[in-house]
Amino acid sequence: MTSRNLPTIPPNSIQVGKSQRNKGAAGEREVFKILNDELGLGLKRDLSQTQDGGCDFTVANFACEIKRQETLSLGSWWDQTARNAGKLDLIPALLYRQSRQPWRVMLPFAYISDIFWGWDTDIPLAPDWAADFDRTATILLQPMFTDLIRENMSSMALAAMREKASHTTQ
Repeated sequence: MTSRNLPTIPPNSIQVGKSQRNKGAAGEREVFKILNDELGLGLKRDLSQTQDGGCDFTVANFACEIKRQETLSLGSWWDQTARNAGKLDLIPALLYRQSRQPWRVMLPFAYISDIFWGWDTDIPLAPDWAADFDRTATILLQPMFTDLIRENMSSMALAAMREKASHTTQ
């Protein structure tokens, strides 16, 4: 067999097996079903994100990455999530699950502490989220993260209505 018959693999690329891809796709569908059922959203898989190197989906002010694997690689996953969120100027949210475990969501601690407890941590909500892996917190997808999305969507809708009202009264 000559080398021209062999597929070329770019250097530093990660080859993912079919079963891993299937598990990842099933994980995405599972998360979308939970969020769609809970929040009435129409989320679907974004197949182009794999080619573009973007996040799996965005909702409210979150750039979300979904991981459904048995071996956790939270540090590298957080780096990927934070990088993609930074490109979009959104808050990174890493959703992950192992078998027989609930879905968990990793978020910046500064964001969590401010939203849930009103703590002023003096930790800036910085665009360099990846540098702050040690300053993350993990919550459950249900009910905590779904409540955050609901609250953010309400706040965003209220802000949009106020913006629209201010333009119509001028």
